[in-house]
Amino acid sequence: MQTINCILCESNAGYPIISEDLYIGRKCTICDLIFVSPRPTLEAIISIYKNDKSAIYSNPYSSNTFYKLLHSKHTIQLLSNYSPTGSILDIGAGGGNFLKQAVSSGYDPFAIELNKNNADYISKQLNIPCEQRPFDLNSFQNISFDIVYHCNLLSHLYDPVKTFLSINSKLNDTGLLFFETGNLGGLPDNLLNKFDKFDLPDHLFFFGNKSIELLLNKTGFKLINIATYSLAPNIEYRYFKANIKSLVRHILHTTTISKYHSNNNSNQEQISDLNISKIRTRYIYQYIDFILTYKIGSYLFKKDRPQTMIVVAKKL
Repeated sequence: MQTINCILCESNAGYPIISEDLYIGRKCTICDLIFVSPRPTLEAIISIYKNDKSAIYSNPYSSNTFYKLLHSKHTIQLLSNYSPTGSILDIGAGGGNFLKQAVSSGYDPFAIELNKNNADYISKQLNIPCEQRPFDLNSFQNISFDIVYHCNLLSHLYDPVKTFLSINSKLNDTGLLFFETGNLGGLPDNLLNKFDKFDLPDHLFFFGNKSIELLLNKTGFKLINIATYSLAPNIEYRYFKANIKSLVRHILHTTTISKYHSNNNSNQEQISDLNISKIRTRYIYQYIDFILTYKIGSYLFKKDRPQTMIVVAKKL
């Protein structure tokens, strides 16, 4: 275990603000950064992403494929406003959903992915160059990139300052850093009591607007824009999801069940109809999730609320 101070101001030990599974998250009084201290070794953290459990969450064949498609299209559309073409490195590429959309939009993709199943899928099935190793200055040897992208990776990085400095070095002179992360570190302290899970030490840091800009300034980037999306509508929706789920199932199944009683369909036809109904239901839930966060959440319920943020920065 390693004890650290704030990685941004390098002097503040912070005060305990969250705890989980014997791990403590401390908040810097200067930078508002939340950091886990003491924390496991780098080797222990890397093993988290190579084990079977991590593969469950990053399975390219997972059931939330439609949501990932919607999210990838939204992200690419936003990215195209700043850089419509070029080479792009996705660090922590997961199942390659973002990269598939990048390819179809004309970008030249590369990937870093620690999970073997996902890395094999990206390189062998998607035919996208992929390295199964932590990102550093030696990644892809002498290749430099127009864009470096990562999604929900920042909180997992063992040394965000070192990683961002390496990203800066791997970018072309006019390169862009484009990433998505949460704002938990920027929330008022009293709101953190409402969260029942922080996934420590899988998450080692929690940033907010202030600490993100400090990190960018420290590592040779200039902030261009932060697009914010409130998670509040989605969180409220999840409280009522069980009732909504029952209602949607009833609506979608009524026609199917009625047909069973009025026709002599084969068992295979009945099973097929039920499977189609389940798929429709799943797609409806995923569409609602996306709309609540990236459409409604882009306008409403932002102040002092948990958000996901898409950050755009350029290399200085």
